[in-house]
Amino acid sequence: MGKETNKVDIGENANVAESAIAVGHQARAEQTTTTGSATRSAPRTPDELRAAVDELIVRIRAAENTLTDREQALADAEELRHELTLTPPSRVRLKRTATSLRDAVGGATALSGAIALLIQAINTLFPS
Repeated sequence: MGKETNKVDIGENANVAESAIAVGHQARAEQTTTTGSATRSAPRTPDELRAAVDELIVRIRAAENTLTDREQALADAEELRHELTLTPPSRVRLKRTATSLRDAVGGATALSGAIALLIQAINTLFPS
């Protein structure tokens, strides 16, 4: 038997988010991560969510040479932090900013898992 090769070619009209791939005109991929006994879990309170965003800002600042859209990622993370200081925060703005942050960071970095947990927490803490 010959060697089996699994390969995915991604063309111009593709979007990758973590391990989800969407292909087509204006394709959008979204990955939802649910963990059972992982060492990290989604923040369960608004205070934990604020602390997680603060930690993410530190990590983005430290990723000086590894993020292609670092400035946008930092701006989005800081906007998330600001929105979380409002009473009540806007779920729509939180979700939109978190999605923009996810796109700025991309799926090929260690930060994408942390952002997936933030999005999960926003959906849980601020239901529509």
